[in-house]
Amino acid sequence: MASSIFGLGGNLLAGGGTAILIMGTTIWSMHFIAMMAVQFPVLINYNIVETILSIAVAIGATATGLYVVSNRRLGHFSIPGAGVLMGLGIGSMHYLGMGAIRGCGLDYDLRLVAASVAIAIGASTAALWFAFYKRSVATTLAGGAVQGLAIASMHYTAMAATHFVPLDAPVDLTTPLFAQDLLAFMIAGAIVVVSTGNLALLGFMSSQQKRLV
Repeated sequence: MASSIFGLGGNLLAGGGTAILIMGTTIWSMHFIAMMAVQFPVLINYNIVETILSIAVAIGATATGLYVVSNRRLGHFSIPGAGVLMGLGIGSMHYLGMGAIRGCGLDYDLRLVAASVAIAIGASTAALWFAFYKRSVATTLAGGAVQGLAIASMHYTAMAATHFVPLDAPVDLTTPLFAQDLLAFMIAGAIVVVSTGNLALLGFMSSQQKRLV
């Protein structure tokens, strides 16, 4: 009995961690692949430390939001609270990732920055409501669709808020190892492979969980 409970708990923990990893990395990859679609008139590259930090923020915000809403940590305010956390996390991920750009300066329209964060919060809250308030296959799928639209809408609103400006002095940058379009396809392919593998793993763990119950 004890081993069954341990196995069930282990499956739930691993499944939750896998779902968080999928969500966090796909949120980040949408942002980064969309940035690869931007054609700059000057040579640019991305600071690796700040880029990795933006990935960590996306995963951390997803983990915190899902923890709050799935455990009802804030009672009736769990879904709005988790939506705020996830929306702020998505916004932070985006602007940290933008700050990683080297080779040109950035200037922002603060009104559109605020609008982009508001979109992220509002749409994340709606997505969580669909997914958790009355949980079913249809509402979960609707929540996923809303979350996807939230990320894309936030990204392009934030891009509208961004102005790329020339630097006062030239910066000596190394030529990127991969062309932007090739890097975008590489990231997209990797995310598809990782997500497919993780979803298959979740399906396997779900079947094992049913056997243990």
